[in-house]
Amino acid sequence: MQWQFLKWRKVGRTAMTAQWRALAVLLVVLSLLAASYSGSAQRQIRGTDQQTTTRANQASEAKKRKLVKPRDPEAMALFMHLLERYANNVPDKSDADLRLEQRLAKSPGSRAAIKRLVGKFRKIAAADRNQLLGSHANISPAMKLPKQRYDTAFRRVAGTVRQIPKLELFAPEEATPTRTGPSSGKRGFDSEPAERTPRDRSAIESGQLFWPLPSAAEFFTFAGGSVPNFGVGIANGYATSASWQNDEYRLIYTGLRCREEAFYDGGTRSDEIYIITSVLDPNDSDRAAVTTKHPQGGAYREGDYYTELDDGNIRQGPNRNCWHSNQWGGGARDLILMVSVFEQDSGNPEETKEEISDAIEAARDLCDACPGWLVFVLDALDFLVDNVFSFEDDLIEKVERRIDARDIPAYVNERDRDHRLRPYEHDGRTINYHFRTIHNAHEGADYRVYFRFNHE
Repeated sequence: MQWQFLKWRKVGRTAMTAQWRALAVLLVVLSLLAASYSGSAQRQIRGTDQQTTTRANQASEAKKRKLVKPRDPEAMALFMHLLERYANNVPDKSDADLRLEQRLAKSPGSRAAIKRLVGKFRKIAAADRNQLLGSHANISPAMKLPKQRYDTAFRRVAGTVRQIPKLELFAPEEATPTRTGPSSGKRGFDSEPAERTPRDRSAIESGQLFWPLPSAAEFFTFAGGSVPNFGVGIANGYATSASWQNDEYRLIYTGLRCREEAFYDGGTRSDEIYIITSVLDPNDSDRAAVTTKHPQGGAYREGDYYTELDDGNIRQGPNRNCWHSNQWGGGARDLILMVSVFEQDSGNPEETKEEISDAIEAARDLCDACPGWLVFVLDALDFLVDNVFSFEDDLIEKVERRIDARDIPAYVNERDRDHRLRPYEHDGRTINYHFRTIHNAHEGADYRVYFRFNHE
């Protein structure tokens, strides 16, 4: 009986040992399969992310070139000095301080906006600020400077030459972009803008259509502090009457096209984009600029921006006024349109809009007695957009265009409206536009921003 019990125990031990061996073999097999799957998945991820890695490297190189030195470092340092004194509400105010207070008092919340702007400027590393502004980088806001020093520096900028591209009328759209390959770090497109159509050329030759500004390569130049003189643009009866001086016109933002997304966009696989437009009257330094953030309206609130933008995507509107002629007393006006496209990272688009608006007003006030005040305003905004506002959000590009008052009626001429209002169609969506601005200077991105005029 005892022998039989020992035999059964031995058999049980043998069976359990076999089960453990089978389990061990199974675990080894599962481990090998898991390792194989993991290696395959890693290879797949590496292959999928190759383009993203290339973009990140290119973005890293681009960020090293992010700082843009102003044409006149002392003038921009003094401009920032006055803004910082205003933000700190210094008690010992100079004449320049008092003028700035009076101008910005018209804008509720301007001190808070300028304080944020100055805070962004101070976040720039001291070495980088020194690189931008040289020996003028560290003027204390507690220091009260003589008015002559400000005037001399600001007038020096206002007396320089600045070219503003003329608006290109009826610009055709380009074809879809094609890449030359992710490893090359270069970007290519399968065609340049199309030639004018035979219908366009015959209309011009017969006098049915006047094409006053055929190329964005033509510039309007402010030289030596000269007063703007826009002259006559439209002919052939489009603006022969005085009605264009009294009728109501609107400049409307209608949409955005992502021709190519940024190399690197804050760790996401798509771009988050917003646009700031500013419209100035080049003939009147006392007329307030109109600054607007897009998108806004409909589902988009004040701080919102476009999300999930990839190559080829478009966004329709929401249509929103960038300028309405009744804001400036009615009638078509000479306009300077500035359009800045940002890739949102950590900034607040609505706050950026407020800061840009107040910075324009400050720059206009500090140089409004100069014939070339517009040059100073544009230089100051260049400095801020390139180096300060882009500290939190990546700047794609800021562009500016001159629009003649007498050209505006050509866009809304009833005799040939369909020819002038062009559709851009993609994925069943249509953006109607009269002209578009092109933004592709930074971050490897390429965007188109669309606008139209409306006649009332």
